Amino acid sequence: MKLAKRQSELLIAALAVLIYFLSLGHGFVLDDKIVITHNEFTKKGFDGIGDAFFNDSMTGFFGKDKKLVAGGRYRPLTMSLHAAEYQIFGENALAYHLINILLYIFIGILVYRILLRLFPPEIEGQRNLNALFISLVYMAHPLHTEVVANIKSQDELLSILFAFSAWELFLKNLDTKSWKVYVLPAVLLFLSLLSKESSVAFALLIPLSGFMILRLDIKKTLILGAPLISAVILYVGMRYMIIGSAKLEVAKELMNNPFLNASSSDKFATIFLTYLEYFRLLVIPHPLTHDYYPKHIPIVSWTDVKVILSLVVHGALVVWAYVRRNDRQLLFWMLFYFASFFLYSNLIFNIGTFMNERFLFVSSLSYAVLLVTLIQTYFKKSEKLRMALLLGFIIIYGALSLMRVPAWESDRTLALTDVEVSSNSAKAQMAAGSAYLDWAKEERIESKKLQYLNKGIKHLARSLEIYPRYFPPTILMGNSLAEAGRYKESLIYFKTCFQLNPKHPDALNNSLFVAQRSAEKKDFVNAIQAYELLLTQEKKPIYFSALGEIYGKELQNLEESKQVLMRGIEYFPQDSDLNQKLGVVYAMQGKPRDAIGFFERALEQNPNNGHLYLNIGIAYRSLGQTELAEKNISKALELEPSLRDG
Repeated sequence: MKLAKRQSELLIAALAVLIYFLSLGHGFVLDDKIVITHNEFTKKGFDGIGDAFFNDSMTGFFGKDKKLVAGGRYRPLTMSLHAAEYQIFGENALAYHLINILLYIFIGILVYRILLRLFPPEIEGQRNLNALFISLVYMAHPLHTEVVANIKSQDELLSILFAFSAWELFLKNLDTKSWKVYVLPAVLLFLSLLSKESSVAFALLIPLSGFMILRLDIKKTLILGAPLISAVILYVGMRYMIIGSAKLEVAKELMNNPFLNASSSDKFATIFLTYLEYFRLLVIPHPLTHDYYPKHIPIVSWTDVKVILSLVVHGALVVWAYVRRNDRQLLFWMLFYFASFFLYSNLIFNIGTFMNERFLFVSSLSYAVLLVTLIQTYFKKSEKLRMALLLGFIIIYGALSLMRVPAWESDRTLALTDVEVSSNSAKAQMAAGSAYLDWAKEERIESKKLQYLNKGIKHLARSLEIYPRYFPPTILMGNSLAEAGRYKESLIYFKTCFQLNPKHPDALNNSLFVAQRSAEKKDFVNAIQAYELLLTQEKKPIYFSALGEIYGKELQNLEESKQVLMRGIEYFPQDSDLNQKLGVVYAMQGKPRDAIGFFERALEQNPNNGHLYLNIGIAYRSLGQTELAEKNISKALELEPSLRDG
């Protein structure tokens, strides 16, 4: 089987299109909001490019540096790309997804060209075939679906495109004495770092590939590597001037620090557990999920069987590398595997999650190299068997990727798909509950709406069972119960919301909704509890006024109504509504002179209120002061003639 270089590259491109064309119909998902649709810098279009270069990448979304993730985020080139895309395409998600696919195709072609330069040239046909099969395995691997199908991952794609371009150019110009071999790879690596800082490992991996595989001498390797190191230093200096030193502290909250409650020993044991899971996902990438938050990955100790197995597996890899220490190609690719995801390893700093599939986007190249090399080595006597195995892996991986892509269509499809895998993740359960709540709000058929709400409540309850002090599912549970008409239960969750996050605006608004709906449904006990809960968070005239009305008008408890309204007036002595209602209470209690005093105070703030003049007139009439009564009643009818009909 022989294919020309151009044919091989077309085959790589065709495979990428075949797997990911479905994503062209997808929308914006997950963190796409942070970097695109809800990012103020991005939405400025070309005018936002300057902001992208002089701020942390999260600032355009949060409005300030929230310090939710360790290390900070300085990716101005990617954010500039998003700004340009928004200027040209607006919120047409198809264009963004098309760009992702194109970037992925270019990366696949670069992988193929790099491999052609790294493999020995003795057997030209075999070299081309090996490079092609490795590239196809790499392009088909299901672990890449998150990177390609999620627009936000343009940072990863753009960064690796520049890094691989630097690598390919470095290898291409090794035999020349041109300045290009020194300058251009460094420029490209600098652009890679401006896209995403995780490509820093290539400053070492690129020259090491020349030293270990192409057997450059140490002096030439150091000379060629110096400009790449300089690019890193330049990036770090620029980053420091813009966003300051790396922020290694993370929020003291479980969803942003999964090791929060773990001992140091258990933390590192759990990290080794994730390494085993990474290894498994490379070989058997199914099932997949975007969510590895607590407690999808459990905190474990060194005595856990999987941790021991991880130590055995990785120890065996080290022993194998030692036994094959003369095989510099093998050693390089093993080093490539560990070095390319070292920043994500949780060993240097806490990355805010246990692991993520996209962190293996680069490392999976070493797996593809080792897989194809092993098949070519151990089945070299049977070409048909070799071809069957290689094509089998490509077809199986491609099919799994194709099956995974639809999950990334929307937040809803992703949440409801991945909660089946990440059933022990508080975040996944919360996302599924939120998806059902949104679905219920769109539904017009009451029976179906209730079904969605009940399903959502089930997921939210599971989320809170996993992590009881998790704020998002707490407020969503309150919202879902309120939507289902279970106002008394919803109020319990809003009370917890205020304990976790006092005066949270959404919790305040939703508690007010519960209070108003409870009153409409004549559940005055719950309405009173809701308004009293609101008053523990903030004093507002409307809360005192509504409470006073419930006690006085609905429950005929004038004394309690008076006490509530008096409490309100202590805070808001000039509030017209509170004074008017308190005047009504005094009038109903047979105290017209007191009533007139409060009516007149209300009138100071609301001089054109006909009802106030009418109430004053009625109060004077009850006192026998006919002239004052008629004067105020006439004024009331002048201001509001409709009162005559009443």
